[in-house]
Amino acid sequence: MGLICLMASWALDVQDTKLQFTDQTSSDPDIWAELRMLRDVVEQKAELLLSKTSLEELRRENTEQSAELTDLRARLGSSERRVEELKVELENQAAELSSTQARVADGENGLLLLQDRMDDVQAQNTVQDTEPGPRREAAKFIFSTVVPLGWQRGPCHAATDVLGEGP
Repeated sequence: MGLICLMASWALDVQDTKLQFTDQTSSDPDIWAELRMLRDVVEQKAELLLSKTSLEELRRENTEQSAELTDLRARLGSSERRVEELKVELENQAAELSSTQARVADGENGLLLLQDRMDDVQAQNTVQDTEPGPRREAAKFIFSTVVPLGWQRGPCHAATDVLGEGP
């Protein structure tokens, strides 16, 4: 700003000088040539000052952008690490799910086998209920001797209950 004021002041001085020396212009052209050269130097200095100011402003912007870029790189690195962690976690969950599905399948197979056994036992009990008495008495004897007296109801008593009798 000060340079602009200086240039304005200089321009006013040149005009005053020009008015005072109008008679000498024809006699002394070297002074006017020097003044033009001086004016060119001042203009070049003004352009240089503007260039320096612009350069400083660009440097500040560059510094700010560099800081932002560093921040973005850090965030990107953090995001990439999180993605890798999530991939590992997903793989672990997939393995756990597969294991759980295998256990469920085994449990379902075991349940089907138990259901088949239960159906067979019920079929045998139905056949025994329809048969004459001596076999029924033998079954009662077998089941009642297996279960000790005073026991609470349990899996062994279930067999005597099927026959319709129990402790």
